[in-house]
Amino acid sequence: MLVDAGADVAARSEKESTALHLATQNGGCAAVRVLLDAGAEVAAFDKKGIAALHVSVAHRQGTVAQMLLDAGADVAAETHLGFTPLLLAARRGRVEVASVMLAAGADVAARNGAGESSLHLASHRGHAGAVGVLLAAGADVAARDGAGRTPKSRAAVGSHLVVVALLEEVEQARSQAFAMGLQERLGAASLVRGLDQELVRMVVELL
Repeated sequence: MLVDAGADVAARSEKESTALHLATQNGGCAAVRVLLDAGAEVAAFDKKGIAALHVSVAHRQGTVAQMLLDAGADVAAETHLGFTPLLLAARRGRVEVASVMLAAGADVAARNGAGESSLHLASHRGHAGAVGVLLAAGADVAARDGAGRTPKSRAAVGSHLVVVALLEEVEQARSQAFAMGLQERLGAASLVRGLDQELVRMVVELL
């Protein structure tokens, strides 16, 4: 390979993309591994503030995303518009990659430059699977974006009725869990997470 012949793994294109960016885009796990082993900078950004981890989200590369994270990629890295990998995954409905990011410790409450959370973005696009994953991770159904809109109102604008129904069910379940006073605050939160997971399971079976 070129790397064996002494090629510079840190070389950049006109857009400041690295070989790692390109290998990730093409989903080449073997190529990504070779580049990482050769010392490719996993945190390198291009001109738009996009790292290889962001590219893995855009191209549905869950396995590559995990490789990058294992190599030290920052799960909270932001593009120039304030998008973390999880926010990008939510906007594009990338359920597998979103799950990988959450398992790596991604902040489900993180916002982009417009004040949108991952739940706002997934709801607005009608990505029910991604919405379910985010709710199971504790995403706030009452959160408001920079324009004061909730995830449910964003979903309603797009007539994404399945998402609206899911958000309403979780909203009601959370309200009831606290209103009933069955447990102290921490106990109630545990109950709510259980309800969320059951609702998510039901929705996934319907999709």
